[in-house]
Amino acid sequence: MNINNIWRGSSVPKRFFIICLNLLLVYTGAFAAQPLPREYQLKAVFLNGFTKFIVWPDHVFAKTVTPLRICVLGEHPFGKALDIAVANTNRRRRKGRQIEVRYINIIDQVPGCHTLYVSKSEQYRQALILDYVVRYPVLTVSDIDNFVINGGMIQFYVLHNKVRFLIAPQTIRDVGLEAHGNLLRIADVVSSNNR
Repeated sequence: MNINNIWRGSSVPKRFFIICLNLLLVYTGAFAAQPLPREYQLKAVFLNGFTKFIVWPDHVFAKTVTPLRICVLGEHPFGKALDIAVANTNRRRRKGRQIEVRYINIIDQVPGCHTLYVSKSEQYRQALILDYVVRYPVLTVSDIDNFVINGGMIQFYVLHNKVRFLIAPQTIRDVGLEAHGNLLRIADVVSSNNR
């Protein structure tokens, strides 16, 4: 079957998945040099990809050239996978904001972040972190159990050896962000009634 026919006939969620899968395949050579579980390679690609499907209010960017910052709070399980995914996205980007990755250890460094990945190492501080971050238009992402139920926005999980994610659209809207419908279609949506 011709890939162009598959592409043309695909819905936007399938296209997003195909793009992420292709990015992963392209970066496999770079990832091969490091012993990183495939799960975190995929999570890095998704974390980078989420930035295309979230709209931040204009006031969060000081200038039109201010980069969009993905911050990783605590120990980061991605190795170089996230940096590689972001670098490749930036290299292909013709217009728009560049993406920047920051590794942070204290929640006082959250202002200035646009996406915050909360590491499992921060599980014991999850409530404190989410209470602090809710004051800012920051997309919160983690793979900590019950992250979305406890007030996070996107939670990775693995089902049948596939990386999936839960998303809480109301929590995203509550901080002034907007999630594109395309992202909601490929996620498992958690309504505010389920939390």
